[in-house]
Amino acid sequence: MSDGTQRVLLALLLALLPALAGSEAYKWVDDQGRVHYGDRPPAAQNPEALSGISVYAPDAAPPGATKPPTAAAPAAAKLASCLGGNGTQLYAASWCGQCRKQLGYFGAAAGALPYIECSTDGSRKNSKRCDSAGIQGYPTWVFPSGQRRAGVLPLPQLASLAGCT
Repeated sequence: MSDGTQRVLLALLLALLPALAGSEAYKWVDDQGRVHYGDRPPAAQNPEALSGISVYAPDAAPPGATKPPTAAAPAAAKLASCLGGNGTQLYAASWCGQCRKQLGYFGAAAGALPYIECSTDGSRKNSKRCDSAGIQGYPTWVFPSGQRRAGVLPLPQLASLAGCT
């Protein structure tokens, strides 16, 4: 990628994201010489902190959207308990913003969920367990029926798919 292309991409990032919540932004080069930008660099890299750039905070709601509840309501706690006991599985990664959003729907009851960590030592590589389960994105829910759903799911939909109604 040429230096000019990198500058255009960075300018586009700056133009599109100023209204969203701010956090640190980094630039790093991988082993193949490719330049990457993000809010979390791989631990093995030596990132350059970029200042004055607003980036999306994964757990922040987009403008105009309502944020998920921060404390589990009794219904969310009951659902988490049902999901944890009926064979449903949640495949996720600790660095995944959408996974944090999904867990946020459960608040304090998230600890009761059947959570399977797919991140290998905080890296972006799938663990062997998640590879063997065919997990390609996060979060991914696998229900007792064998049905899979990827992405953040509303609690009523989770309850219905898992038979926790």
